[in-house]
Amino acid sequence: MCVSPAWFKLVNRRMRQNDHLSEQRQIFIKEFCALGDHVQAARRAGYSEKTVANQACKLKRELASEIREELTLNFITHAPKALQTLRELAE
Repeated sequence: MCVSPAWFKLVNRRMRQNDHLSEQRQIFIKEFCALGDHVQAARRAGYSEKTVANQACKLKRELASEIREELTLNFITHAPKALQTLRELAE
């Protein structure tokens, strides 16, 4: 897999940006990107069941740029492998 300099730049920027986030918020971002469900991501991150729906909406709004960066990184990381797998299946 060939990794571009842009990928390294994105990874470094994301790591610096997420240093200020609590572990709970970092878990929310990862879970939201994996699940696509902000309420379930908030549950998995350990937010109170009483306030999980409100917290999930708030987190999704407040962490939009971090979520976007995580999704971009996931795409950059996984797309080449997915394309390779599709090529192999097509042969």
